[in-house]
Amino acid sequence: DGHLVYWHFEAQGDCAEISPQPSVPSQSPKVFLAHFSALRSIVAQWKEHSRALVGSDDGSLSLWRLDSGECLARFARHVGFVWAIHADWAKERAVSGAFDGCVKIWDLRSGECLRTVQGHSRPIRSICCG
Repeated sequence: DGHLVYWHFEAQGDCAEISPQPSVPSQSPKVFLAHFSALRSIVAQWKEHSRALVGSDDGSLSLWRLDSGECLARFARHVGFVWAIHADWAKERAVSGAFDGCVKIWDLRSGECLRTVQGHSRPIRSICCG
């Protein structure tokens, strides 16, 4: 439905510990209308100013500041669903793959597409960068 929902949970000890009690959000969830089509992929940065990069069925991406709900950037479109995203938050770069078989490299500061690589005849459903 295009909504991005952000829950903030308080840390409860070591993540490896299994607690019999479910974790309870410390605040009400924040809901943003990120796109007018379904959200297909997401990658998040968890810091003081948490951000999320979201890919949608409408072929576009958007960058959100989670604490304020502010849309920081909208990115030009792929042709078809954005199935996969990877972000290098330190370098302010992202890579996306989509139904159109293209891989795109993005500048997260400007929203500019730095490069498009048409390397596949089928949809790209996952990306791993490192």
